[in-house]
Amino acid sequence: HLRKELTVGETYPEARSAPLSERLAMKLWRVAVGSPMAMRAANVLGRLAMAPLRRGGRMPRIPGPLSGWTRYRDFPPLAARPFRSRWRKQR
Repeated sequence: HLRKELTVGETYPEARSAPLSERLAMKLWRVAVGSPMAMRAANVLGRLAMAPLRRGGRMPRIPGPLSGWTRYRDFPPLAARPFRSRWRKQR
């Protein structure tokens, strides 16, 4: 509800625009989930980017904007196998 209020701007019209980093992240997300091939590519690139940060299967600290979040919890790594391949194996 609060996110909707900020984006729609009914309660706080002066806070209607999102920061550039958030707009860019949402556009990248839209591209990544837009097709199965783009999702596979994003998954591979994500696993490659996470590899140097992993410690014992988890990521205890991440640099950048999520560093505050990982100060209190581990960031789970991306799955080694995509969901669809695991689902096919289950059936």
